[in-house]
Amino acid sequence: MRTVLFATDGSKASEAAALAARRLLDQWPDAKLHVLYVSVEAAYGYDISPETTKHHEEHVASEIEQRLASGVYRDCADRVVYSHDAGSPARVICDVAKADSAEMIVVGSHGHGRLDRMVLGSVSREVTRRTSIPVLIVPSYIDTATFKLSRILFATDGSPGSEEAAAFVQNLLEEFPTLTAQSLYVRNDAMYAPFGQVVTETASRERAWAKMLREQLTTKTFAKYADRHQHMEAEGQPSVLICLTAEDAQLDAIVMGSHGFGPVNRFLLGSVSEEVAHRARVPVIVVRHHE
Repeated sequence: MRTVLFATDGSKASEAAALAARRLLDQWPDAKLHVLYVSVEAAYGYDISPETTKHHEEHVASEIEQRLASGVYRDCADRVVYSHDAGSPARVICDVAKADSAEMIVVGSHGHGRLDRMVLGSVSREVTRRTSIPVLIVPSYIDTATFKLSRILFATDGSPGSEEAAAFVQNLLEEFPTLTAQSLYVRNDAMYAPFGQVVTETASRERAWAKMLREQLTTKTFAKYADRHQHMEAEGQPSVLICLTAEDAQLDAIVMGSHGFGPVNRFLLGSVSEEVAHRARVPVIVVRHHE
């Protein structure tokens, strides 16, 4: 049975992520959900005893479990387990996900729990940097009542850092016969233009790379799913255009790699994926490159 790990701090900001994790169970009938709450002792003052801290955190963990078990996970209780651990949130989340052989980690963004102890934005960034497991980052302000992985945007620069994200999209297309995918390559020629003058040689290399990537994606990577795949190209700032494309097309999620770069180092996946995760109004799945 596959496992999805949902890391929560119990805050309002994590509620959308909790519901998104529930929707994943609908799509993966053979999956179980592991709900993890991580205590951060350093968030408490030096004048608070360890016993008091432990008691309070156990109470918070119990409260989170009761609220989720009687609410969003009420009708799938036999597929959900809960645990409470302590330490650095990102490290604990990654360690537990690895021990579980989890296929996906779900976290929220743009919020924090009690006493500001688990800042979701920074935790989600750190998790994507530490783990090779796909991470679904869910904005706190979106409506996930109807969330489903059915129409996704795969943002790529054609680098090794994107290859594992492409394989992840292939697996989704294989598993869900009705899922459709749009791949997007963003040229950023202006990045090489001193004082606004586009460097002709670099622009030519960009166009050649775009053509090669388009052929690779349409005739090889996604050839088997030609009726459910569409490739697009754009020019401008990658993170902005990726988010706008997903929002304008009302897609369900953005999938992209991390920790890699394309030709002439123009599309730094680590920084772009983090900026997209911070800016996007749809969930973002980051698939880290195995180094």
